[in-house]
Amino acid sequence: MITITTLQQIENQLAVKQDRKPCEIRAGVFPKTFMPVMAMYNRLDNEIIFNKNIVYDTPEVEAIVTLVHESRHAYQWDRINHPKKAIEPKELLETWKKDFEHFSVLDRKQTEDQYLNLSIEIDAIAYTHITMIALVGEKTVIPEVIKEAVEARIAVIETTELPLYAANLGKTS
Repeated sequence: MITITTLQQIENQLAVKQDRKPCEIRAGVFPKTFMPVMAMYNRLDNEIIFNKNIVYDTPEVEAIVTLVHESRHAYQWDRINHPKKAIEPKELLETWKKDFEHFSVLDRKQTEDQYLNLSIEIDAIAYTHITMIALVGEKTVIPEVIKEAVEARIAVIETTELPLYAANLGKTS
């Protein structure tokens, strides 16, 4: 069983590598309609909330995969709000912003495929895939419907972002 304290420690390290403020990690009670959701990023309060009914019974690696994914959303939001720090093109930041502003977990009209095809999801899935290979040598599952888009985003992240992280290894903040 993973603890919120452990997840917070991992988030603090991710935030340093991503040059952003760490999110507060907490557990909360999700509405019944959110029961299958393990966690979500709350951009208004810069926090990642884990579903109290799921997180403690989930294998540790799955909780970490979820944390990495949600922390990537924190990175996206940080770059939208601090574009001078961004290595991403302005057009991508604008697309991310639109995705954040128009997506709602309460939108019942949105299909899973539509959700997965959001640029913020493709990016977070790509980043999580790369990170989990580096951390534990395990690949994550990439949904078939977005596999090509995720693989394209992985290639961009590997050539633009990862060299910056490697250069920051060993630096303390």
